[in-house]
Amino acid sequence: MRGRSLRLWLCAAVWWTACGTEAPSLPAAPSFAPSTVTTEPSTSDTGPSGDSSPPDDSAAPTCDTTPCTGCCDGDAICVDPITDNACARPDASCTDCTVDQLVCAPDGTCINPQSLPDGAVDDRSLHISSLERAFRLRADLQHRIFGQEGIPTTDVARTTSEVADPFEASDVGPVSVERLEVDLPGGTVTPVWVITPESPSGQVVVVHQGHWHTLKEGRLSSVAEVALRNGAIVIGLTMPLYGESTGPVPTHDDLIARFPDDLPGHGIQVFLLPVSAALDWVEARHTVDSIAMVGISGGGWTALLYAAVDPRIELSIPIAGAEPLYQREGTDWGDLEQNDRAIYEVAGYLDLHVLGSLEAGRRQQVVLHRYDTCCFAGTGYQEWEPTVSQALAELSGGSFGVFLDESIRGHEVSPHALAAAVGPALTGDAARYFDDTLPAYGSFETSGSWAIDSSSGFGGDAARGTSGEARWTIALPAGDWSAALTWVPGEDFPSEVSVSWQVGAEAATAIIDQTIPPADFTAADAAWQTLASGRLDAPALLSVTLNVPRDTIVRADALRIEADWRP
Repeated sequence: MRGRSLRLWLCAAVWWTACGTEAPSLPAAPSFAPSTVTTEPSTSDTGPSGDSSPPDDSAAPTCDTTPCTGCCDGDAICVDPITDNACARPDASCTDCTVDQLVCAPDGTCINPQSLPDGAVDDRSLHISSLERAFRLRADLQHRIFGQEGIPTTDVARTTSEVADPFEASDVGPVSVERLEVDLPGGTVTPVWVITPESPSGQVVVVHQGHWHTLKEGRLSSVAEVALRNGAIVIGLTMPLYGESTGPVPTHDDLIARFPDDLPGHGIQVFLLPVSAALDWVEARHTVDSIAMVGISGGGWTALLYAAVDPRIELSIPIAGAEPLYQREGTDWGDLEQNDRAIYEVAGYLDLHVLGSLEAGRRQQVVLHRYDTCCFAGTGYQEWEPTVSQALAELSGGSFGVFLDESIRGHEVSPHALAAAVGPALTGDAARYFDDTLPAYGSFETSGSWAIDSSSGFGGDAARGTSGEARWTIALPAGDWSAALTWVPGEDFPSEVSVSWQVGAEAATAIIDQTIPPADFTAADAAWQTLASGRLDAPALLSVTLNVPRDTIVRADALRIEADWRP
């Protein structure tokens, strides 16, 4: 079992490290005690020449011996927290907000003072300069949301066994279903369903609905089915005030704006505590080896924020759930939980993505719809995805990527995204798919004359070229790898198309026939032809180039790579 003690230990470990002697040196700040009396220097403080001697730091209150109403500097001296260069809550270690272009708020958290023209937080920049700063940011975010570091214990109030499966999952074998009820601060009550297969594998998957009233809508049942077939215990829930969730107010905006003043923290905790309560309940009753969280729409937003505050989530898959505030317009703004300044001045969306996959071994796989009919459509992620990925590579080795789903014009879990991104991530499939348009983890580029054919192909489209070449470039990890191509055949396509590949010093060329379909194997609802395979002692770049013969039409559709993609 894995319990809450791990989270509290992590917080304690972070603060202990920050207060140690190797903490960054902060600019001088005045020491003070709870009741400070100012006096003139005595003669004993004056040297023979009459100059003042250096002050005796041993007289200042220390974090080891005296309760500190300020924060602890690198020498464990208690200093005034309400300055830009010595910011923290009482009894915590100081941090220098200015290192990350932030300022100190009265509650001792570092915040982003920049605003967009409409008053929302300007979150276009990442404010994490070090691993220590990232842990401090998570603690600040927890404190702003919950009124404390760590996530408070929220008990399950009522349990009902042998209820109906809210997903109505098919072909998953025998399961048991329990319905839990969680009483939340402020009076909201949220139900949670726990679906347990006959032989649990040790994996737990939280499947979170958005602004729908049942867990079947938005094709969310398909995610639960994949998880259950893989032996995972599935936790299913809706957002507060949707489905069977009840509360004292009618809207999400009201949940936040009218959250009782006499309760600690922020009203946004009502969206997160049901997840924590359900995970604690499952961990107390089952052996849990790994935890994943998938959400669609508002559930995708919940998965993003929850993974940022609870490192138990090793894999998070937010689907069409959010984008940075600086890119939003129209319906992208959503309800207040998506944009409330009190939260996002502490951690912007880029910060949340980093926190959600910060530790080595954690992974966040975002899924966005290019043609989403609700919100967050387009390819704006290209501006910030490299920033998040690079930060994680420098900080810890956690894994982050965006899967662009072009297969639907809607707002749901598409069959394509399930087969090519969500399912493989949940089941540990060694394959990743690189489509013909801006794939995550790699690049796709063309030269010559090319256009996107949206009539068919992997993911609902394919690049169609009459001259030049198309090239995928993929960063392969060390270990075994293999590459395969797919295409939709046609009588108008050539029977001999040259495909060359290179990784390191190794290179070769193959000939494919695009008048007939690939015939080696089927995966993700597509047929594939194996192109190459090998083994790498160290990471390397793989390039795959498809050349257009003279006076012909060629399709560049998708590349499938099997490799050791572990974060």
